[in-house]
Order: sequence, then structure tokens, then C-alpha cells
Amino acid sequence: MAMPMYSYEVPPRRRDEIIEAAVALRQALRITNPMFPILQVVEVLLPQIDPDFSFEVKEHAELGDQHGLTRPELKEMLIREDVYEGARNGVGRDRFTIAHELGHYLLHNEPGLARTLKPRGSFPVYKCAEWQANSFAGALLIPTDVAQALRNPHAIAETCGVSVDAATVQLKVLAQKGLL
Repeated sequence: MAMPMYSYEVPPRRRDEIIEAAVALRQALRITNPMFPILQVVEVLLPQIDPDFSFEVKEHAELGDQHGLTRPELKEMLIREDVYEGARNGVGRDRFTIAHELGHYLLHNEPGLARTLKPRGSFPVYKCAEWQANSFAGALLIPTDVAQALRNPHAIAETCGVSVDAATVQLKVLAQKGLL
């Protein structure tokens, strides 16, 4: 997913903290299957956990170029119809988009969270809402043990229901952390 020219600066988070949040979510929901059921989580489980949460599928005209939009302060996630259909059909990029939006919801939902829209590159990456949400989505959809066992982006993509690009990025992240 291409990063926008502008992003929200949010409180800093270390990648380890973000990975821990993704692992904790899998554990809390008792999801051990490598193929994370992202639609079941946002459509069924999350509304049961947080009755104020709203998940809506919107027409392309309503969201335009935005594949998804999450407003944590309003407890709502909006997903463009074609992205939703892609996720239903197992398209890895679309599944990643919804996991990315879930990352925004879970990581950026503190009441009164100070967010400032700034040009990308004008603040450290670990304060970038988009980087944090992408890091969360990668960790959620690609469990470390699966990546360690498979070590092949194509096999990971098939097993975890992600794109080869997402699998490649997650393998690089794990290698940088000395986990491969």
C-alpha cells in the first residue's frame, strides 16, 4: 500500500510494541489459524466486544481513492465496496487493507488523541499513523512462527492470505530483528 504524502503524527510506538499488540489480539480472540479471519473479526467479533463499533461498506464514489477510513474517535471503520469484496474473495492486498484499518482502530483510539496532519518525512516514522497501522497489519496477518517456518514469500502469501509484497516486507522486518 503506497503511503500518502501526508500522514497523521501520533504518539510514538516501537515496532516491538505493535507486534505485541497484534499477538495479544490473536491470543485474546483465540485465533491460532495462520489465515486470520479479518472480516469475521471486524464484522462479528469487534461489534460484540465494543457495541459502539460500526463497520460499514461504502460505494467507491463515497470513499474515492481511499480504500478504507477509520475514525477511532467515532468508533467507525469504512471500507470501500471493491476492497470488501476483494477481502471476501481472499485477495491479500484487500485483507491487508482491512487489517491496516483495524490497526488504526486499536492503536489510535485513545480519547483526545492528539493527531496532527503533516507532510510525510517531517517527523520520525515511528510517529507515523500509517507506518504503525501497516506494521500492525503485517504482524497480525503473518504470525512470526509461520514466517520462520516457511521463509518463502510465496508460501507465506498462500498460507496467510496476504500479498507476496506483504510477506516479503514481513520477512525483512523479522530478519532485521534477528528472528529469521
